[in-house]
Amino acid sequence: LGTPADKRSSIENVDFKTGASGDLCFVTVLHEVFQGQLAIREQQTIVYRDRGLLVAALRAQDDPVPDGYRVMPDTTLLAYSSITHNGHRIHWDRDFCRDVEGYPGLVVHGPLLATLLADTLSQDPKPIRFTYRATAPVFETSPFRVTRTDNSARIERSDGVTAMEAETF
Repeated sequence: LGTPADKRSSIENVDFKTGASGDLCFVTVLHEVFQGQLAIREQQTIVYRDRGLLVAALRAQDDPVPDGYRVMPDTTLLAYSSITHNGHRIHWDRDFCRDVEGYPGLVVHGPLLATLLADTLSQDPKPIRFTYRATAPVFETSPFRVTRTDNSARIERSDGVTAMEAETF
């Protein structure tokens, strides 16, 4: 903190696949932050998909949240994607989400969920490596909870689906 840094990002790989939800494009991006020397190295895989089947909401906007679960509190927190320079409309345009993408509402930005997992896993000594993998979407009204074991944590939706898993080393 307080030391100027340079960030360099480069596309490492682009891979097209077909999965259960349709055609997918995996873009692997390498981010490196330098402060005289390499300080942080992050490999990010971004998944793009064709419009799939309509996704049902886990609950209506005003339905109660099950005990032990929570939902994203407001659109201010959901604006997290804008500070990470992710301008994809699925994170801020509800009409686009419903009418074009077929989602029940805004998609909670994966790095926001990863930050919740990192906060859950932060401990002394601080981990030197943090990995996470998103496996299912969380929508703005999706009840979810964070569970933790020693060096791992996960985001679990109220329908029992694991949406994201993380580990520290």
